[in-house]
Amino acid sequence: MELFIQLEKNFKEIVKGKAEPTIGFYELLWVNYTGFARYGKTKDLLDEIFKWSEANRSKHPDFFAWITLTIGSVLFLTDDFEQSKKYLNDAAVLFKEMQDEESIAACNVVMGFLYRSTGETDLAMRYGLYALDMLENTDRYKVYLIMCYYWLGGVYMENGHYDNALKMFESALNLDYPLGIQHFSARLVNAIGGVYMKQGKHELALMNLNKALELSNSETESTFIARGLTDLGDYYLAMENYVKAIEYNKQALEIRVHSNIRNGSITNYINLGEIYLKKGEGEKALNVLLECLPIAEDIHVKPKLYQIHQKLSEVYMLLGNTGDSFKHFRIFHETFEAVNNDDIENKVKNQLALYKAEQTRKENIIIKAQKEEIEKEKQRSDDLLRNILPDEIAQELKTNGSAKARYYDEVTVLFTDFKDFTKISEKMTPDELVKEIDECFKGFDEIVEQFDLEKIKTIGDSYMCVSGLPITNPEHALKAVHCALKIRDFMDKRSGSDSRSGKPVFNIRIGLHSGPVVAGVVGFKKFAFDIWGDTVNTASRMESSGEAGKVNISNATYELIKHHFNCIQRGRIEAKSKGLVEMYFVEEEI
Repeated sequence: MELFIQLEKNFKEIVKGKAEPTIGFYELLWVNYTGFARYGKTKDLLDEIFKWSEANRSKHPDFFAWITLTIGSVLFLTDDFEQSKKYLNDAAVLFKEMQDEESIAACNVVMGFLYRSTGETDLAMRYGLYALDMLENTDRYKVYLIMCYYWLGGVYMENGHYDNALKMFESALNLDYPLGIQHFSARLVNAIGGVYMKQGKHELALMNLNKALELSNSETESTFIARGLTDLGDYYLAMENYVKAIEYNKQALEIRVHSNIRNGSITNYINLGEIYLKKGEGEKALNVLLECLPIAEDIHVKPKLYQIHQKLSEVYMLLGNTGDSFKHFRIFHETFEAVNNDDIENKVKNQLALYKAEQTRKENIIIKAQKEEIEKEKQRSDDLLRNILPDEIAQELKTNGSAKARYYDEVTVLFTDFKDFTKISEKMTPDELVKEIDECFKGFDEIVEQFDLEKIKTIGDSYMCVSGLPITNPEHALKAVHCALKIRDFMDKRSGSDSRSGKPVFNIRIGLHSGPVVAGVVGFKKFAFDIWGDTVNTASRMESSGEAGKVNISNATYELIKHHFNCIQRGRIEAKSKGLVEMYFVEEEI
C-alpha cells in the first residue's frame, strides 16, 4: 500500500497548489489503479481525482487526459472492453490535441493489450509497434515500455516466434524499474518460462515458473499469482501430471472468481475441461465448460468462445451425443471464422479507431506478414480438407458441421491392384517400395482428375475411385472406362521403362462395375469420405478376377459402354462370393 499512500499525499499537494502534476505522478496514478483495479480498494480516491481533474481541465488538460487513460485501463482490467475502448480513444484524442505523441504511445500500449485480449491480433500489433517505436526513443514512460515489451513478447510467442518473444521479455527485464514496480519482473520471468515451455526446455520452464511466483507481491499481484498458477497447470498438463494440473488450475480459478476476474477465470475453466477430457471424465468436463460458457458470452471474448464450443463438441462426442457435438462444432467453426475474417464494417470501424495515423515501415511489414500467414494457414486448411473430401462435401461440412449420407442409383466404381505385389515387394527396400507406389498413385491421381472421377482411398497396393458422384453424370461409365485405359497405358509405359533398367516390374489389374452406392463422411477427428454397397464389392471382384494389363468390366458396365468400345466377351467366370459373373475385357475405343 506504500504506492497508494504516496499517490494520496501527492494528490493532496496538487489540490492545495503546493505541487504541479508531473510525469512521475501520472505513472504513479496509473500503476496504483491497474494494480488495484479488481479490488475496489482505491475507488473513492479515483473518483475524487477524476472530479478534480474534470473541474480543473482548462488549467491541467494533461491531468484530465491521464485520468481518462487510467480509467480506460481499469475498465480493460475488469473486462469491460467496450467502455475501455471509449475512454482510451478519448484519452488519445486529448493527447493529440496537446501534440503529445509519447502519451499517445502510452494509450496505444493499453489499447494493444485490449485488442490482444479480444483476439484482434492485427490491431494489437499495429498499436503495439507504433508505441514501441516511440517509447524506445524516449526516457519518458518506462512503465509503458516495459508493458509494451511484455505483451508484444506474448504475441510473438503465440505465433511461434520464440526468439523474438525471448528478446522482448529480456529487454523489459534489463530496464530500470521505476516507481516501485519491481514485482513486475515476476510477470517477465513467468513469460520466459512460457517460452522455454514452448521450446520443449521443460526444466528451464519449471525453474522460471516457480521463480516467478516467488517474486510476486501477494498484496497487489494476486491477479498475477493466478496467472502463474495457471501456467504451472499448463506445465503439468504437458507432463501429463493431471492431478497437479487440476490442482493449480483450481487454485488460480479460486483467486480469479474471488476477484471477479472473469476473462482469466474462463481460461481455467477451459483448462479443466481439457484435462477432464484427456482423462475420459466427460461429465466433469461438460460441467466446467457449461459453467464458463455464459461468462464468455457475457463479456464476448470470441477466441475463448470458440475454444469452449470446440471442447464442448469433443465432450459431447465422448459422451455419445452426436447431435449436440455437431451443434457446438458448427458454432465453433462460425466463431473461429468471425475471429479470423472480420466483416468489412468491423474493419472500417477498427481503422477509424486507429485515429488516422500512418504506421512505420517496420510495423506495416510485420502486420502484412502476419495477415498473409493467417491467410496461408486458412488456405492450407481448406486445401487439406479438399484433398480428403470432395469439394461439395467439404463445403457442406464447413457450413453445417456435418455432411449427410447420400444414395446414388448409378455410378461406376474402379479398382486397381498390382499382380504378385507381395513377391515383388520382398525384392525391394522399404524406401524403394514406398517411392514406387507413391509415383504410381500420383500418376493415377492426375488421370482420375482428368476424367472427373473421385478418388476414394488406397489400401496397400489397391487404388479405388468412382465416377458419377458427388455430382451425378449420365456418362459415368464412359468416363470411368476412359480413365481405366489411360491408367493401363500409363503402367504399360512405366513397366517397359522399369524392365529395360532392370527394376522390378509392377503389372496392373483393373476392374469396373456399375450400379448404386451410398456415400458419406465417417469419423470425427479424422474425416474420411467413403462409399458402400454391393456395387463396391462387385467392382473389387472384377479387379481380382481380371488379368495383368487388362481392363475387366461387368455386364452392367458393358451395357453402358458397348457402343463406344470394342470388348472381348469372357463368358461367365467364377468370382469370390458372387458365383458365376458375366465379364468382358475392354480393348479400345471404337
